[in-house]
Amino acid sequence: MVLTTEEEGVEETVEAALDSVFEAGERVAVLLGQRLIGRKKWERN
Repeated sequence: MVLTTEEEGVEETVEAALDSVFEAGERVAVLLGQRLIGRKKWERN
């Protein structure tokens, strides 16, 4: 599992994860932190 919370690190993190998957056959999960994707605005209908 790999976590990134900064926009500058996303590309590098995903590339490293893909390398691990395709070159070493490992299972990898990439998690994008809440700070990266922003806060969701909740509304009542």
